[in-house]
Amino acid sequence: MAFVLLTLTLNTFLIYTAYSHFTLYEALRKMNILMKIEANSAESHSQVKIHLILINPSKASFNLVAIFSDLYLNNSYLGRKVLSYENPLQIKANSNTSFLITYHTEASPTKGTRFKIDLYIALYSASLPTYTPLRFTKFYDY
Repeated sequence: MAFVLLTLTLNTFLIYTAYSHFTLYEALRKMNILMKIEANSAESHSQVKIHLILINPSKASFNLVAIFSDLYLNNSYLGRKVLSYENPLQIKANSNTSFLITYHTEASPTKGTRFKIDLYIALYSASLPTYTPLRFTKFYDY
């Protein structure tokens, strides 16, 4: 089992429109994501868990619509997991929100295995009526 804790700061640029609002921009700019990757190997299969914590240190709240996660193991695509919400999940001001994404695969990670994780996070706020997608990629060597 391997653990890693990664802190990613999302530096995102929003195109200001007549509907945009400075507090949403500040919330997105200051938002942090903590990521912990846990890989368990067995003889016949492996399980990869991605623990995400969205940290919103700003005074603005916004709504989370979906998280799309693409996982690659040594450049081999393992698939996409989607966490979506029919009723958007509110990310409150000055709060932390946790998520767990689990993959099951026949390939067992060994020493030297490289994980690549592409995350897409769809957010919106009343002050910005269009969805704001955030995307980032992280590599992790097992």
